[in-house]
Amino acid sequence: LPRQQATGTNSPMTTHYLLRKKYIIIIIITPIVFSCTGGASKITTTFIKKIASMLAEKKSSSYSTTISWIRCRIAFSLLRSSIMCLRGCRSKTEAVTDINIPLAVAEARLGRD
Repeated sequence: LPRQQATGTNSPMTTHYLLRKKYIIIIIITPIVFSCTGGASKITTTFIKKIASMLAEKKSSSYSTTISWIRCRIAFSLLRSSIMCLRGCRSKTEAVTDINIPLAVAEARLGRD
């Protein structure tokens, strides 16, 4: 890098390539696989548990509440997508912006109380 700066051939692309070559970038893609009966693969289960623990820590809620909410959301999303495959869809879907996980679990009665 110092030699390139001295000769004046230090373009942004060259610098980016050299830094990328120096530090190898590793990207891991997790395939989320479900069976027709609703079961999940081992990698998917591990992924969901990791997401639940990170989300519970971020939202400062309990892990059990968060994972039950995530499983419920996944179940309804899979059901919605299968219905859309069978019937089709003409309306736009609503995006989830801000969630209150404990309130959603209490309203859906997903808790074990």
